[in-house]
Amino acid sequence: MDAISKKIMPSSASATVSEAKVKPPDPLLNDSISALIRIWAFVCEHPGIVGTATIALGALTLLTYYLPLGFIPDFDLASVTGILLIAAFLGAVQIFWLGATLVLPAIIGAGNIVKPESGKDYKRLLTVYISTVLWLIAFWRGAVANEKWFIFGLPAVLLVALVLAIFRKTRLAAGYVLIAGIQGVVCLVAAFLFHPAPQSSISQGSNWLQWLFLVLWCLLVTIANTVLWKEGRPTLRAVLGVTAYLLFTLILMTQNLGYVHGAAVRMLSLGDVRGVLLTVNDSGAAVLSAACQGDSPPVGCAPQKIIMGEVKAYAYRNITILSRIGSQYYLQLCTNDDRGGACDTIEGLRIVVDKRDVLGWSSVGARLKNSEEYGKIEPVQPRN
Repeated sequence: MDAISKKIMPSSASATVSEAKVKPPDPLLNDSISALIRIWAFVCEHPGIVGTATIALGALTLLTYYLPLGFIPDFDLASVTGILLIAAFLGAVQIFWLGATLVLPAIIGAGNIVKPESGKDYKRLLTVYISTVLWLIAFWRGAVANEKWFIFGLPAVLLVALVLAIFRKTRLAAGYVLIAGIQGVVCLVAAFLFHPAPQSSISQGSNWLQWLFLVLWCLLVTIANTVLWKEGRPTLRAVLGVTAYLLFTLILMTQNLGYVHGAAVRMLSLGDVRGVLLTVNDSGAAVLSAACQGDSPPVGCAPQKIIMGEVKAYAYRNITILSRIGSQYYLQLCTNDDRGGACDTIEGLRIVVDKRDVLGWSSVGARLKNSEEYGKIEPVQPRN
């Protein structure tokens, strides 16, 4: 019996060692797969509810664009169902991409490159926050003094980390240098995604206020990623909670709802189409001409009359189409100096024109050719 037990013991010990070498499952991956399976099962069981919710999500996505404009298009649901479905998809993709970008260092375990020693986790934290402050200073110097600290410093730090990782004795130092380089990437991405709305208090404030909010935002992204990777392997619930908090804070700080509707509105050309050459008929020209009866009408109020045989039309340059959904066009007439935003003039001349009065529009037509091939072009002055 003792001989048999002696023969069995080594195999049991080896099994225990092999089990100890097996890595525990990733909770984030397991939770994500389980959530996708549950979502797919719900979609198969309740397609009607999912379809209605998707349309509602698309409507909510576009509503974040139209509410700040103070204009709701006149449309029927049957004609815009496809647009709402695509808008919901693009809005969800944009939110997912933005959120994943903000917490990507925590997802890939960037903070765990260096394993913390017992009671000495402060070394990683000091590396993260000190490097963040240094990168922000370099970024500020690059923007204010036109110095290239940030552009050349970030690849140099990553290259140094790669060189140090080659040698066994310097691999620990390579880990800390790599963490510092990743923080530079985090600051760069956070600054790249920080876009205050043109009418927000940040955009209209002083430079120091804009820099203060940008620094606070970069620090907030850094702290959020630090909180996640300190858990070792964050769960799906923790990642979603931190991501939702970052997105809410970003929209609240920038007052920019374009983070929700930007992809849907611009990719589908539903609104904010700038530099348009708009062609209208007599009725449309009458509406635009009547709206231009002001003391200082914009340059777009001077149309060009186009005659091709029996067809007569009026072309207006440098128009911004704010909305083209439904039975109406919502337009803004711009000046030649307007380059950003919707005409860059919040108090600009905005006009609603019936779609039946619009013959067509082109987003590249800044000039008209005066040749017989394109018809006879006659400048028309706005009425006094």
